[in-house]
Amino acid sequence: MLFEKDTAPYNFVKYQERASDADADQAAIKQAPVKQLSDEQEKWINDLLGDEQEEWVNDLLRPDELAYFSYTYFKIRVEKLPPGYAGYYDKKEQLLCVTPEAITDDVVILHEMIHLHEGVINDLPFYFHDVLYWALYQDLRKKIANLDDAISRYAHVLNESEIHSHGGLHDVLFLLKSFDLDIRQGYPFGTVLRYGQADKFKSLKLIQS
Repeated sequence: MLFEKDTAPYNFVKYQERASDADADQAAIKQAPVKQLSDEQEKWINDLLGDEQEEWVNDLLRPDELAYFSYTYFKIRVEKLPPGYAGYYDKKEQLLCVTPEAITDDVVILHEMIHLHEGVINDLPFYFHDVLYWALYQDLRKKIANLDDAISRYAHVLNESEIHSHGGLHDVLFLLKSFDLDIRQGYPFGTVLRYGQADKFKSLKLIQS
């Protein structure tokens, strides 16, 4: 979720970097007579054009918060909470807390983990939020047939404000992350999102590959 290698956001940024910084070089390289190049130059060409390159062309774009992200930076606590609450994430304290009953509930833990990751992203320049949103959307629209309809219904101000009144911010990026986890876990859509939203997404269908 935080631009880790081989994730949709990572590959999205990697492609942008290579496309913007290397297109002109690649065009010139493809037209150049390779036999006139030295072995060192040919190796550089192969490195530039090769599909095996996995790192961002300019890794300086990735801030330390992402490059050195670790769950050891966060505190985990199990404690009793008021009725109706199974867990929460406290961004200021970098604390993820769940009730004793929820310590084996993957849905609760995954939900709070999304909050944890969004806490990291929201401290960065907002374009990281935009890139994460767009990359995840582009990935999920290939997997979910009527994704746009679901986003349109969810993003209605009355719907989001109602969820916010019960459990804080759950924006469209949170929705997409929850759908991604639903697919990975084999859950009905809306399961990880919680707040009774699963019934609203029963019409969503996976695109059969």
